[in-house]
Parts: sequence; C-alpha cells; structure tokens
Amino acid sequence: LPNQQFLDRNKTCSLHMATYVVEYYTMLLDAYDRGEIDAMYQIESTSLCEVAQMSGLLDEKSTVYKPNLEVVKQKCEEEKSSGGDEMIKKSKNVINKGRVKIENLEEGLEEKMKELYEKLG
Repeated sequence: LPNQQFLDRNKTCSLHMATYVVEYYTMLLDAYDRGEIDAMYQIESTSLCEVAQMSGLLDEKSTVYKPNLEVVKQKCEEEKSSGGDEMIKKSKNVINKGRVKIENLEEGLEEKMKELYEKLG
C-alpha cells in the first residue's frame, strides 16, 4: 500500500484521500509499466464477461477451480444472448458536486493529480 508517512493530523480528510489515491494509482500504473500487472480496464467500458476473460476464468489452463469454468462460460453465453454483456453506461457523477473540495494542496500534488487523470483517461 502507499506510503503512510502522509498521515498527518493537521491535514483534512479530503487531502489525505487525494494523496492516498494519487499514490495508490501511481503505484499500480508503475507496476503495469514494469509488466507486473497483465491488464487494466475501465469499469465504465468493460463487461463482466470481459473481466472474467482477462482474469482467466474462461480459460481451462488458468482457471483455479475447474468446476466453475463451465458455469462461468454458460453465464457469459446467457449474458451475450440477452444483451447483459453490454458495458455500463457512463454517466456524469453529480452526487458530490460542491460537497467535497480539496483545498491547500501540498506542493506538487495538484500536478500529480492532473498527470494521473491524463494517464487513466
């Protein structure tokens, strides 16, 4: 997990969360760049069966619990025929609009947040 040295009682909760999220996702992207993570996906544009495929649940060679292989394959076929394999529609999140503000960012954190935003798309 990210370095916990940033935990400081004088900082706001939102500042702690911003720092944590930036460090966490930066670590994941670095691991991906090093080849330690095989695949990444955006939940808004990936179906459940695509996630199952990426995780090896639809592959006889990589599935851990063999009896689940046929169950997962059957469910994905059912989903495909019923349209349930379609991606989740992305909608704009307005729930937190105006409720959470990150102020007084530490030097460099805003730039790291922007870089991370660009990398994640």
